[in-house]
Amino acid sequence: MHKQSLFRKAADLFARVPVLKALFIEILASQGVSTILNVAYVTKLSSVIPDDKERAGWSGKVSAKYYKRVGTAYCNIPMSYLLSIEFHSHMFVLLPIFNLFLPL
Repeated sequence: MHKQSLFRKAADLFARVPVLKALFIEILASQGVSTILNVAYVTKLSSVIPDDKERAGWSGKVSAKYYKRVGTAYCNIPMSYLLSIEFHSHMFVLLPIFNLFLPL
């Protein structure tokens, strides 16, 4: 029996299941955008707050506020929608939107 490479197995799987291929591409794209945004954030923040300790403190405070709001939204806001039928069809659109607007 011929042993296939991991790359060949993945290519065969993506050919059989196009949704997996689309998800894989989406993950690669979102990770790429996330990396670019993170580098831009750190670069800009370094120019605004040059002291490492002060910058780390500021970033920690902002991150704590952000995750507190997002955690509260994930625990409270979606629960109110669980009873509605529309929530299930819009769930994957609504949850990331909370991440965009809660820090404001």
